[in-house]
Amino acid sequence: MTTGHLTATLNRALAGDAAAAERAWTEVYGEVRAIASSALAREQDGGTADLHPTGLVHEIFLRIGRNPPRAWDSRRHFFGAVSLACEQVLVDLARARKAQKRGGGVAPRLSRLK
Repeated sequence: MTTGHLTATLNRALAGDAAAAERAWTEVYGEVRAIASSALAREQDGGTADLHPTGLVHEIFLRIGRNPPRAWDSRRHFFGAVSLACEQVLVDLARARKAQKRGGGVAPRLSRLK
């Protein structure tokens, strides 16, 4: 699939064309999974051990789907959004882990503070 053709397919998918969405998913899935796998490999704290590239890919697509653009300008625009969504998912997971580590938002009991 050429770059222009991919962009056109992605835009048809945005417009509601289910067949185009299926073609786009098939064409980009491998690259998005590679981005997710690479991002997980870069995580140094090991807190993403329960998250696999496939799960991260699905989270990325959910994140993009919640706030899609009006149109994709290019292949680069799409994969830039994928990379940004990937980083946002990983940051949100890290924040959640850190919050749990610090009591998960539960106020400390005063008797423990004495």
